[in-house]
Amino acid sequence: PFKQAQGWLTFGIPQGWRIQGEDAETRTIVFDPGYQQGGVLEAVVLARYGDLEPQQVGQPVSALLREAGPELQQELAMEMGIQISGGNAPVDLRLNNQPAGFVEWPAIQQQDNSGVTVWVGGVAHGPRFFMVVGIVQQGRESKYLPKARRILATALVNAPKPGEQPTVSLAGREVFHESVNESGSVSTTYEFAQGGQVKKTTYFSAAGLGGEGASSESNGSYALNGNRVQLNFQDGVEQATLVLEGGQLTGLQIGNVVYRLRR
Repeated sequence: PFKQAQGWLTFGIPQGWRIQGEDAETRTIVFDPGYQQGGVLEAVVLARYGDLEPQQVGQPVSALLREAGPELQQELAMEMGIQISGGNAPVDLRLNNQPAGFVEWPAIQQQDNSGVTVWVGGVAHGPRFFMVVGIVQQGRESKYLPKARRILATALVNAPKPGEQPTVSLAGREVFHESVNESGSVSTTYEFAQGGQVKKTTYFSAAGLGGEGASSESNGSYALNGNRVQLNFQDGVEQATLVLEGGQLTGLQIGNVVYRLRR
């Protein structure tokens, strides 16, 4: 069985499959479902795990899958050329006495106009969530999807123990830093919103201009992984670290600069 580094997630690996790789930054696990070199790639199976936003905790998994659907479908279209062409509503169930659910979408691989089936299943426990995504050529579902479902069926997601440091949420938070020198000042604010969205605002004020200046805004997304935060903007990616004092969030450190919590 697989045990995630932080220890709160375990699941079984189907016979004949192996873990091809894990990206700690995006909390993504990629499986090799028995691919033979030189053969036809019939399936892509991956898993993701992470923390729910406070307002998502306690929601049915079907609601979580419904909320995640548009972003996942957009990702599949952009990165794999897979266009979802329909599907039913997500269904709730229980696995290992944990809330779970799944949804299945028919889709088209735009490169060769072939049909594929996308199966997405998830399980939640407290503020933590685990999701399996299987993308399979139509007609080959019986070979791969039962094993993808088996990964989800064997998953155990452990909620934080009493006294364990609570999961930090950045949604609704704002951090700020201002630097001043004889040439003027530069102030930068990061505002974090629900759904993993972030806005960066920088204001430049030159000395001797009566306080007048210019500003710029960039909208992007962020991903929180432990005490690390990846900020994705159109002009580049920034890496930040949570600053905690007494277990409470007080700011973000980007490079050598600490941006203090404003709200």
